[in-house]
Amino acid sequence: YDDVVARVLRNFRDPDFGGVDFATEARARRANAIAAPDELALYDRLNRLLGLLDDSHSVATSPADTARLQAYRENQPLASHGFQSLGMGGELLVTRVHPKGPAARAGVRPGWQWLGAADGREPGQVPAATEGATDTLLFRDSAGQRRTLALTAAALPPLARHEALQMEDGVGYVWFER
Repeated sequence: YDDVVARVLRNFRDPDFGGVDFATEARARRANAIAAPDELALYDRLNRLLGLLDDSHSVATSPADTARLQAYRENQPLASHGFQSLGMGGELLVTRVHPKGPAARAGVRPGWQWLGAADGREPGQVPAATEGATDTLLFRDSAGQRRTLALTAAALPPLARHEALQMEDGVGYVWFER
């Protein structure tokens, strides 16, 4: 916690921190962050602090998430429930479903809203999947029906990376890797 705060205080691009008294906020939140019960909670609290800066490049990535990203870049299988989601319009929407993954077998489709876990944890509080572990996750399907699904994580190869954009002039492009 202290290292992240020191780096922001030393290196943030805006010396006024976007009008936020960042040092005071960091001191006020320190005890709560340090008391976090696990890595997931610590990084959630760190990122809530960094969110005050309203800067999309200011994030703290946990060692576990860093290892998952490295494995993804190296095209190594990762424990997964078999879906990817993205925040849009205040909701977390399923954007991709791995065709051989647990989510596909359970019927999850792109466009569904991921609500979190059945025990009340929001998506940002749900730890990364562990191979062989079953997690009960909540979704809202495209018809608005709430779905409770028990998904057992499996090691899945990464989906092909892609990008689709529409430029200001209306021209669009799609790019796929692999």
